[in-house]
Amino acid sequence: MQLSLVYPDVLETVVADVNALFSGGAPSMGKTLPSKVNLVAGHPLLFAWYWSAGLALRDNDLVRVRALWQCALSCTIRVRLSSDPKELIVATMQISEKYTGFQKGMTDNFVTWSKKVMKIAEPNASAAKVATALASTSISYAGANPSKQMILAAQTITANLDETCYADLRMLEREFGRDIMTAGYTKLPKLIQVVKAMSDTPSFALKLSFVIRMMVVTLRQQLVTPSWFTIATMDNKVLDGGKNSWMDRNDGCEEHGDQAPLRSHEDHGQ
Repeated sequence: MQLSLVYPDVLETVVADVNALFSGGAPSMGKTLPSKVNLVAGHPLLFAWYWSAGLALRDNDLVRVRALWQCALSCTIRVRLSSDPKELIVATMQISEKYTGFQKGMTDNFVTWSKKVMKIAEPNASAAKVATALASTSISYAGANPSKQMILAAQTITANLDETCYADLRMLEREFGRDIMTAGYTKLPKLIQVVKAMSDTPSFALKLSFVIRMMVVTLRQQLVTPSWFTIATMDNKVLDGGKNSWMDRNDGCEEHGDQAPLRSHEDHGQ
């Protein structure tokens, strides 16, 4: 059976020094083979190729191995020459937007976008000024031009989350998708606001991490579906004498009170 595969994207890479493209020295020395380039986008697709190749080798499937090898040879590599970190961040944001609408897994979620924005934004600039500056460099998010509300959300996220919170959000997104919390710029800032209003534990990051992990537990136990986590159910206001917020609800979770603390893949070094 003949199987033919073509790599479906351009690999975007960067080098800080053009001589890094040539193994053993400069072009004048007659060395023309690329030595090392750094990938700046398209990681999921490349990892998928390696995963598929690994499975084909494990299964001793020569047809798939040959097809994947030909697929690798068909790949186009675009190399950028840059040593400016901010220039590189802008490039990755623009590349990410290229996939909007047809490859969600290849795009930045709003948390990643926020972290990038804060690295290139003018220090202490107003949200409106940052939004205008981003628009002038053709930076957008999910096809939408940056707004003051977007930047305020980005500032809230980056000012309050630590690496543990970021890891927990990645765990939540990997298992249940990004629409539940990290796709837009409204849910996560609202969650931060609600958690900040809690006063029963000393650390905000600890409280937020606990809430995110309990979301994962609740979803794993199929007590709710991802679509249940909305702005309305995130609000701690009590309606009609009942418990409206999902952070006020037990829904049988007390039955599992003797479970070991939930741990993310990062906790296990995976």
